[in-house]
Amino acid sequence: MPVGSGSRKGWCDILRICCPVAHAGGMTVMYEGLLDVHYGFFDVCAGVDPDDDLIDARRGQANGLCGAKSDHRLAMVTGLHTGDVPLRIEWHMEEPRLDPEWEDVVEASLDVSSPDGMLSSFEDGAALTFPQTGWHRARYCAAGMDAGKDLDTPDEGGFAPDRYLDPELLRRA
Repeated sequence: MPVGSGSRKGWCDILRICCPVAHAGGMTVMYEGLLDVHYGFFDVCAGVDPDDDLIDARRGQANGLCGAKSDHRLAMVTGLHTGDVPLRIEWHMEEPRLDPEWEDVVEASLDVSSPDGMLSSFEDGAALTFPQTGWHRARYCAAGMDAGKDLDTPDEGGFAPDRYLDPELLRRA
């Protein structure tokens, strides 16, 4: 399903993912935690193995933050080059409300070919389970990307200024 087509089947708000099949509670947290990134990227793959070619995954994309060229894969860019970034992946039944706190928001389509998925970032990652297969809509939300890029790599024990999706996730005082 191309970006901008009328039917919204399935949502993922990084990531938020939406799907039209009945689902108890309407929202499932697929991942929540710190993801160790290197070279400022991570992938969400649905039924395929991660591909190391980040450039090819984003080729032809105008937004520069979320590549959706490769089948069954989204390639996200982070501000921080190296270190732990807070990330939350949610699966939704209906399009979630967009919180104005997010500075950067990009949407793309994702064909989930298998419920077995993978979150990967260079040498880190986690298994993901998609509640539904088929076409999904993904919304990548980010805040603090410029500060993350300026910092590049936090000192030992330091924290990333950028975060992805959830403003309540690992909020620092």
